[in-house]
Amino acid sequence: MSQTSNAGDTPQALITFHGTLVHYDAGARCLRHAAIGACQANVFVVRRGTDVVLVARDGDQVRTLGRHGPDLRTLAFDDDPGVLTLVPAGQDLVSLRAEGGFLRAERGGAMDFSRPDALDWERFLPIGLDDLANLEFVLSNRWFSALSGAVFEPESDPGVGRHRVQFGSGRYRIEDIAGAARSGSGMPRELLLMSEGWKSERYILFRPLTYLAAYGSEEIFRCAELAIGSLFEFGAWNGDVLVMTGLANAGFAQRLPDTIRERIHVVPIPADDVLDYTLARYRIADLALADMYQPVIYIDTDVVCDAPLPPLARLIALSHDLQVAPEFSLGTPSPYYGQPLMTADGMAIDASQRGLSSCIFAFRDIKEQRRLFHTIIETAYSVAKSAGRRDPFECYDQPFFNYVLRKTRLGNPTLFENAVMVHHNHLPVLTTPVRKGFVHFAGGVGNAAPKLTQMMSYIDTLRRDPAGQAGPVTP
Repeated sequence: MSQTSNAGDTPQALITFHGTLVHYDAGARCLRHAAIGACQANVFVVRRGTDVVLVARDGDQVRTLGRHGPDLRTLAFDDDPGVLTLVPAGQDLVSLRAEGGFLRAERGGAMDFSRPDALDWERFLPIGLDDLANLEFVLSNRWFSALSGAVFEPESDPGVGRHRVQFGSGRYRIEDIAGAARSGSGMPRELLLMSEGWKSERYILFRPLTYLAAYGSEEIFRCAELAIGSLFEFGAWNGDVLVMTGLANAGFAQRLPDTIRERIHVVPIPADDVLDYTLARYRIADLALADMYQPVIYIDTDVVCDAPLPPLARLIALSHDLQVAPEFSLGTPSPYYGQPLMTADGMAIDASQRGLSSCIFAFRDIKEQRRLFHTIIETAYSVAKSAGRRDPFECYDQPFFNYVLRKTRLGNPTLFENAVMVHHNHLPVLTTPVRKGFVHFAGGVGNAAPKLTQMMSYIDTLRRDPAGQAGPVTP
């Protein structure tokens, strides 16, 4: 039998014909059903041969429910368990019979034991607790079709019936979704499903995150406010934002508008100097929070988003590479791109190739980048220790970022090739919207004052061009 219908005394939840979850209403002392994820998973069946008993969570305990009352609905915790007969009802489905009749899930959420015969509303899908947890995650998040790119929210109670839910363009059996989500390696990140017996579809989890690392002067945090605001105002951002900063700025989210504040997560990361500040961006590899997102985009505090990001974010979620932003030539006389490290390691340098900016990069899944990010951190600290100074390079982390990615061949510039414009502080302010995706107001690590001026001016320019604005985003 499938994992959704294991025999034995393992507790299992019950999914109704309507695609909803059976739960116990302690106040009314009865069973009810509601959309998966919209009610507490607190009642389970435990099999004993062809019989089953119902158990429910009572505070910190799991207790047996007694026999139903004369109204055929009321169930209370009792020393005399209400034993039910389990009747097979088709593939993976069962019906449950008590002395009053079969358990029935009515439209609207009510349940009783009044039905003399087992028809559609009396058939249930038993499901293991691990599968139920996966289902709750799948049905409470957004996904998109790998083919069309259409983003959707699953409907766990659309009136589809027959133990199915509307998921994207298809109506799928709940047991098929549970099986597809059974990865064994954490939360589901993509699903391969079939409908109507042969129509296949690949769905990708779309739970995007943008993150920043902010340390230093007040101007840097003002830049961070502008960068985050631009994501929502011009980037149609409907994901979350993570800010990595020092403990003194743990309340940073309070500086942002109420309309987006609930989307902002602030995580203190200890840092003592500029090298620590610039390497903090890679310490997302150490945060359990990061495992909950896909895809993830990093931007520096001196970056303004000027075009809708969801199309780019979907492409990032389809890639297993670290997507990086190409910048200027490796032939530049400054060691911005790790040229001395490459030379010391005996690597040939092609001056016509472009260096990579550590100010903007993105990835699908932190698990795929964790070792790479740790390697960048370890390399930087090791070289700094050997050099006897914490600033062996003017750009701090960026030379190490370039060296490691060039040596390992793990960076892919494809998606950011035409999505980023670099605008130096010494240039006149931008007076025309670029609308590529991102504008990086470069000008040196920590040199925030001129960047702030450039960013404020550019945001004013974008606001004077209402045709290009994404408009407010509903959380």
